[in-house]
Amino acid sequence: MKYALIFTGTFLAILTAMTFLVLQFQPPPNSLALADSTAIDSLASDSLKADSLLQELQAKAALDSLLERQKFLIDSLQNALGEKSRQSEQFAVEKSRYQEMLEEKQNLAFEQKTKQMAKIYEKMKPEEAAAIIAKLDSKVAISIISKMKKRQAARVMEALDPQKAVLLSKKMAQL
Repeated sequence: MKYALIFTGTFLAILTAMTFLVLQFQPPPNSLALADSTAIDSLASDSLKADSLLQELQAKAALDSLLERQKFLIDSLQNALGEKSRQSEQFAVEKSRYQEMLEEKQNLAFEQKTKQMAKIYEKMKPEEAAAIIAKLDSKVAISIISKMKKRQAARVMEALDPQKAVLLSKKMAQL
């Protein structure tokens, strides 16, 4: 029992000392409310800053996403442009080849027709053939005369107007 009294007394002394210490270090009620108000204001301000930063980050992320889409679109357009350029070059090559083929066919047809005409003019009297050939384009006249037999071509040239004969002779010499 003696120990119980000592234990209880010690317990009460410690409890009293603790209560005294807690009361000594506890802020007054008004300063606690002020501290809570300041802390709340600080937390609110921090929350607003955090919201603002979050919005900025979201806006930056949206801009980054838009930029990536635009880069992709530009790359796609550049690829398409390159493909169209290659197709255009290929078309130009094909067009040139077809033009050459067309010119070759036209030249062949021209040569065949002038050969037929030369045979017809060979059968005509030189004066009649010369009268017709004098009215033809120089290129056609030269082609026809050059395809005629030499003797008949000489007779037609002789029957031509001397100025026309000289002109055709000069052009034939240039070939």
